[in-house]
Amino acid sequence: MMPPLYEMVIKPKVKRFECYTSCAAFPVFFSCYGDIWMAQSFTPQVNHTLKHVKLRAIRHDTPGTLTFSVRLADAEHLPIGGDLSTGIYDGDSLPEGLWDDAVWFEVPMSPLALVAETEYVIVMGAPDAAGSATFDATGCSTPGGYARGINSDSDDGGSNWYANPTADVFFEEWGIP
Repeated sequence: MMPPLYEMVIKPKVKRFECYTSCAAFPVFFSCYGDIWMAQSFTPQVNHTLKHVKLRAIRHDTPGTLTFSVRLADAEHLPIGGDLSTGIYDGDSLPEGLWDDAVWFEVPMSPLALVAETEYVIVMGAPDAAGSATFDATGCSTPGGYARGINSDSDDGGSNWYANPTADVFFEEWGIP
């Protein structure tokens, strides 16, 4: 018996799972620079494997390499423990400007098996940004925005976190079933 001339490989299609992409009132920027980090928690509704996240942002000056990770959330919805998934992005490639100049960009992440109804946190930073250089993600300051998570921030490079339950960062979380 001869082996097949070709073998068909079907790759699972990457699809969007959790997201928060717009609001009707109070749009805001969440700035990252140096030790000022931000985070957005989310709770998947189905098991799947994380592949990338998308965010909407601008920059000021040259923030350099942006860092992203996914961690577990504690009972207060704040990041806890080490990085479960990581990714980086060239912050200098984002446009400079105002709200209307912000663009959606994709951050490839190391694969992570996400468990349904477990709360995770996307942690964002611009550790090399100094002076007036910032990475500014867009979001909304409206109570009840994204119902399956909250925004938080850190002023000491992620050692301590502070909840901001009335605001959320715009995000999309993509993966494969």
